[in-house]
Amino acid sequence: MDVQTLIDQGIPEDQAEIALGFTKVTLAVTGIFTPIIGVLVSSAIQLLIAKFGSSSVSFKQLFSMNTFIMII
Repeated sequence: MDVQTLIDQGIPEDQAEIALGFTKVTLAVTGIFTPIIGVLVSSAIQLLIAKFGSSSVSFKQLFSMNTFIMII
């Protein structure tokens, strides 16, 4: 998507540039924080399940495992 596409749809040029910049920043921030939050939530859920099973696993171990899995 570029500014010309937005202008063709009837959006004023100055607003199209602002909207495109806002979209790019939002996408970058979301792309950085979503995987981190996903790993934290999945580690917490796995820790909860492990504690029901009387396992001695720590959150740090689960977080490390989930981070490694996400990277590969």
